[in-house]
Amino acid sequence: KIEYSIFLIIICIINIIIKIVLMIYTRVQYKKYKNILLKANFEDQRNDIFVTSGVLIGIIFSLFGINFVDSIISIGISIWIIIAAIRIIKPAYLVLMDTQGEFISEAKESLEVFDEIISVDKFIAKPVGENYIAIIEISMDKNKTLEYIHDYIDIIEKKLLCEYKMISDVIIHVNPK
Repeated sequence: KIEYSIFLIIICIINIIIKIVLMIYTRVQYKKYKNILLKANFEDQRNDIFVTSGVLIGIIFSLFGINFVDSIISIGISIWIIIAAIRIIKPAYLVLMDTQGEFISEAKESLEVFDEIISVDKFIAKPVGENYIAIIEISMDKNKTLEYIHDYIDIIEKKLLCEYKMISDVIIHVNPK
């Protein structure tokens, strides 16, 4: 015979309410800072809500003698957690393993369309959360004015920021040639 306690049901409901508040707060912070740790925390809180809701549903069905629902909910939650873990692991892996080779080559090639750039001397990307800061060193005609070079750099930055959503900022150093 399955025994339950009203105290257990109250604790589950309080836990769900607290987790919903924390999840909303964490999601707002994630959208503000785009930090992968906040995203993982948000997804963990969401998963806790599903798990606790599953426990609550299992308890309620058990009260009516329908005991197999708990097993079905457990399987569903297990599958959900596996999917969520894979979604969290992939971007974390890309940041931790610094897998930016193809992205840098492609972005560097996209600078070749600019006639005023004599050469791209250096192009590196530093991971910042889920995104990158592009640090670029280019050579340009030394006879151009500072204002002209500055305006040209703005165009390059806008192009990179529009074409590559993983770039959050661009820093360009110009060498005169």
